[in-house]
Amino acid sequence: MHIETDYGIDGVRLDLPFPSEVSPDVDRARERHYAWVAQHGLWPDRKAEYAYKHADFPLFIAHVYPWASGEDLDLVTDLVGWAWLWDDSLDRQARFPWTEDVLEAYFHGMIDPSREPAEAVAIPLVHAWRTLNRRLLARTSTAWRARHEAHWAATFKGYLEEARNNATETIPTLEEYFELRRKTSGPETTFDWIEAAGHFEVPTAIHATEAMLRLRRDAVDLISISNDLVSARNEWSEGNTDNIVIVLAYQEQCTWPEAARIAESIAHSIVENFLATEQQLLASDLYQALAQDERADTDRLINCIKHWIGGSHTWHLDCPRYKVPATRPLQVPPKNTSRSSRCPEIPRQEPNRSQAPIPG
Repeated sequence: MHIETDYGIDGVRLDLPFPSEVSPDVDRARERHYAWVAQHGLWPDRKAEYAYKHADFPLFIAHVYPWASGEDLDLVTDLVGWAWLWDDSLDRQARFPWTEDVLEAYFHGMIDPSREPAEAVAIPLVHAWRTLNRRLLARTSTAWRARHEAHWAATFKGYLEEARNNATETIPTLEEYFELRRKTSGPETTFDWIEAAGHFEVPTAIHATEAMLRLRRDAVDLISISNDLVSARNEWSEGNTDNIVIVLAYQEQCTWPEAARIAESIAHSIVENFLATEQQLLASDLYQALAQDERADTDRLINCIKHWIGGSHTWHLDCPRYKVPATRPLQVPPKNTSRSSRCPEIPRQEPNRSQAPIPG
């Protein structure tokens, strides 16, 4: 898929040779999902409801799980929709160290069904998660649940690190950026949901291989870079620093367009690594020794991850959530000689009067 677009920074061509389709069941799933969100009280106000519907997150989910329909699509729509609302709730309200208390409340409330969260703000989202978790438990094995819980634990750790960076205006190094985004961007848990919604599980031995771990890591990196290219201006305006364009502009002391082109080059290298690793896995003795149905499940997971990458990229390019006017100059923060990189105070951008402001 070859797409050239203006990200509000500069025109770049991001080549992602992965499929992009949409589930034909999206319209039905969208209406049912909106009723589910309202039922659980997950829209704190009309502004949040408008922003969520205006972005059309159910369409995003139909892009990244195009093979799903019926109850399977309903499950992932509720899961991913919940995750986006949860992430936005932290972005809107959380400020370190308050974030630390809220994240602890979320984590214990989600992992321990008998425990009530300490923070009132967490209760509607935690209660909704528990209903989702019951739907997941009915479809998954003990091994899947252990892997899923480990991915959530890493996510919570990453959110705390991210909050600390933003509170201290610290721009991470490129290596730190990738480590952080692999925890906080979300795809590891959403890749788990592929198996739950698809009614299959890849053998534990395959999940544990270095090749499968690299495939998932590369997929997360590609999804993160694609998201960062379209959201860099939003995140700069909000004071967030875990964005590859911001990181590269600071590290290389270059312009934002130059940083975007470096990010594009990095993404192309990751694509090559992903495709080479896929071939290594499929040629491995372990894969060849699998039963026919186990090989089919492994192939299916890899193909679904490819749909996740391609579908996410397509949706981000069109989503109004990331349509930010390109009128305010983007200034590269001066590089300090100290280990910690601090960006200067970031002026707030005037909202675009042609559309309602979109949080996050």
